[in-house]
Order: sequence, then C-alpha cells, then structure tokens
Amino acid sequence: MITAAAHAGFHAALHRLDVKADPSSWVSELLEGTNHAVYVSAKNESEMSFAVAVVDFENGRMAYGSAGHHPQYLQSGTGAIKALLAQQAPQLGKAPVLGTRASTVDLQPGDRVIWYTDGLVEGNDAKGEAIGKARFQRAIRAAKLESSDGAVEWLEKVIEGTVGCKSSALPELARADDITVIALQFKARIAARSDSGAPVAPPPFSPKSEAA
Repeated sequence: MITAAAHAGFHAALHRLDVKADPSSWVSELLEGTNHAVYVSAKNESEMSFAVAVVDFENGRMAYGSAGHHPQYLQSGTGAIKALLAQQAPQLGKAPVLGTRASTVDLQPGDRVIWYTDGLVEGNDAKGEAIGKARFQRAIRAAKLESSDGAVEWLEKVIEGTVGCKSSALPELARADDITVIALQFKARIAARSDSGAPVAPPPFSPKSEAA
C-alpha cells in the first residue's frame, strides 16, 4: 500500500514538474509530493527512507535530496571520497511536510557516485560479520580506478571489498533486508545544442546550496 502510494506521488511529480527548468526545485518538490502520498496512506503508522538525484550532463551539475536515507558517496578521479550530505529530512510518512531543499554538487570528469540501501551497511558479510559504513568506505577507497573500468567494473570491486563476495551472491545476503547498490560514472560534459544544431556553451555553475 505504501509502495503504491509512493509510486503515485512520484509519477505525479514527474508529470507536473519540469526537471530541465530547475533540477533543484524538481528534487525538492518530488520529495514533498512523494512524502505527502506516503503520509496520507500510512496514517503515520509507517515510514520509509528515500533518496533522489538528477544529473545535468551538459554542465555536470547534480541536484540531490534525501529523506532519512544514508548519504551517497562521491569519489573523484584522484580517489578522494566525500559523503554527499543532503539537507536531511525525516523519513517519508513521519510528517505531512518535509520542509527540505535539494543540495547540489558539480561533477568533474572521472567522478563516480554510489548510492546504496541500508541493507548493505547494516547487514552482515559472507562470513556473518557486521559490515558498517567504515568498511564500505574502505572498500570504495581500495577499488582501483583503472582507466579501462566502467561503472559496472568499479562497482563490482566495491561490492566484493564490502561483503567479501561477488555481486551475484548478494541475493543470499539480502534475506534479512534488501540490498541495492547503484553507481554513476561521469565521463564528460555533453555540449548542449541549439535548434539549429550548433553547440551551446553550458551556463556557469552556481549552486543553490553546498553539499557538506
């Protein structure tokens, strides 16, 4: 029931909002719309975490927001890791209004962003040992950034370093809680084009709020 309501709120925002006009506002209103749907259907008896992000590949700007979700991680081409801490809101369904705003970050060529559900860091590895965020971060740092690697190959290294097995074995570990891991590799900005087909320079980056 809650999942169906969340889908309804999500799709309503998708049809109502123009993500190209203002990605940050789109993320914020998507959070609010989905939260309202969950709050009405759950009647404050249940909550769910939620995270959303939109990437403009013309200028590398990513707008993102979260409602009670673990932060995604950004790894630069140099290997440095940063937790992308959005202006945190309570989980969906706990209050009628979240009152949160999207955060933004400027992606550079070579950057990789990773999203994950709590089932990964709050669960146990293949040996039955607790994983935790610190171990997950160490696995991200240890995953070598080979030039030939795409997001899939890099993510496979991160997963193996975190849980001690290949991603194909994750369904066995996910019996206690679902495990989802998503990675984005930002290779280069895509030149915008005018109606005539000529390249158009992207606007300068001007974040509305800095990621912590």
